[in-house]
Amino acid sequence: MAETKSYRLSVKSVPTVSDKFTADKLNLMNVVVSVGLVASGGTGFSQAQGFPALAAASLPAGTQLLDFTGEYITMNRGTYQEDAVCVKPGVAGESFQGDFTFKTNTAAFKQVPAEGTGRMGDQEACVSLGTASSTAATMHFSYWSTTGKGMSPLAALPIFVGRDKTTANVPAAVTCQAGGFSFPMVVTLDATPFTDITIALKEDVDNTDAANPIDNSYGVTIDAASKAGLQFAVGSDEQVFGFECSATANATSLKYELTGTDAANFQLASATATITVKPALEDTAQPDQTVTVAMVADSSTAGSVTVEGACPGMGASMMFWQPASKDAKAAASWADVQAMWDEHKAKEAASNWPS
Repeated sequence: MAETKSYRLSVKSVPTVSDKFTADKLNLMNVVVSVGLVASGGTGFSQAQGFPALAAASLPAGTQLLDFTGEYITMNRGTYQEDAVCVKPGVAGESFQGDFTFKTNTAAFKQVPAEGTGRMGDQEACVSLGTASSTAATMHFSYWSTTGKGMSPLAALPIFVGRDKTTANVPAAVTCQAGGFSFPMVVTLDATPFTDITIALKEDVDNTDAANPIDNSYGVTIDAASKAGLQFAVGSDEQVFGFECSATANATSLKYELTGTDAANFQLASATATITVKPALEDTAQPDQTVTVAMVADSSTAGSVTVEGACPGMGASMMFWQPASKDAKAAASWADVQAMWDEHKAKEAASNWPS
C-alpha cells in the first residue's frame, strides 16, 4: 500500500465476543479501522460514523459458547504451568453439552496433553501450558482451535511471559548417621522445566588457600546418581538425593550444582546443604520397630492402594503399592514371597546366567 493513495476497505465480519450479553448489544457498536506501515505505525483512521450499525450477533440455536476461566495467564519462560488453561461453558451454571477438543495454534506455546478434551456433563477442561527459555518476556496472544458439534470458537488468550527465575526447592539442611546414611533429601520444583534441568550434589571444598584446601564434606560419600545429577523434566518433577557418612565423618556441608537446557531460568533455594552428623548407634543391629499403617480411602482404588502410618522416631510416612502389571496378584503371606524368591534364584542358577 502506498501512503499517498486512497483505498476502500470492507469489513466482512468482526471477532466473536466472549459473552452473550455483549454479543446481543453489537448493534449498538461500530468499527474503527487503522491503516499504517509496519515500520512507522498507523497513519490514518476511519470515522466510526462512516460504518453502518453492526447486526446483533446472538449465538445460533444449538451452539454452546465456550470461554476461558481466566482473562489471562502468567508464566515464566522455560517452564510448564500445570492446568494453566481451563475452558468452561460461557454461560454460568451450564455444563458442556457435548464432547469437544481444543488446542493452541501458537508456536511459542506447547500444551500437555497435545489436545485438550472436554466431556459432556463436565463444567471445566484444563491443559498444562509451557514455553521455551528463548521465548520473549512480554505479552503474547495464544490462538486456539476447537472441534466438536455445536461448540463456539475460543477467543485469543493473553499470556504474560515473565523472566523471573523458578525455584528448585532443595533442602538447606540434612542429617546423617555416622557409619550410616543421610535422611532422604527430597527436591521439588515450583514449576516443571520446559525441556530439562539437572541438579547434582557435590562435595563442598574450600580452595581459598590452594595449598591447604578445607574439605567441608569430609567423610561423606555421595550416592552415584546424586553426584552425577538427577534430571527434572515433564513427568519427573521430584527427585530424591542422598549420601553415606563414614564412622569418622565430620562433614559440615555439601553444595548443589544446577545445569541443563532451562537452567538459566531456574534458581536453587539454597546453594548448600548444612550437614549434621549424628553419633553412630552403639548396637550395630537395628532395633525392631512396628509401623502401624491404614488405608487412605480418598486416594485408594481397586488397582491402587495408598496407606499411611508413622515411622517410629521420624514422624508421618506414606507408602504406596500397586500391581506391577494388570495380571499381578499380591502374595498371601511373607512365606509365599520367600518361596517365590527361592524358586527364582534356583531357576537363575540353573540357567547359568551370571549373577
